[in-house]
Amino acid sequence: MAQDKSTGKAIWTRRRRARRVRARDGERQNRRHALTRPYANARDVLPPDLLEAVREHFTGLLWVPSDSGFYEERRRLVLALKERGISTNEVARLAGITPRRVRQIVAERR
Repeated sequence: MAQDKSTGKAIWTRRRRARRVRARDGERQNRRHALTRPYANARDVLPPDLLEAVREHFTGLLWVPSDSGFYEERRRLVLALKERGISTNEVARLAGITPRRVRQIVAERR
């Protein structure tokens, strides 16, 4: 890193700034991938008889909610981390949710 000869302070060069921007963009990209949910083909997951029963009632994309205990546990985790003063973005990263959802959970508590 270059330094100003009169003050001795670091001078941010274009190359260094570009490196920081690329690193920040990479972090954002990684965060996006970390938040995506796994999807599976029903043929790969369900037994054939159950798959046929589902097809009789519904065709298309079907969302199957997780056990409600999972959501309550995640909610408690978010609240505990926020009480310790951890930033919203860090809580979101740890809990696997968006910062917006973290703020919603905190607001619901009030």
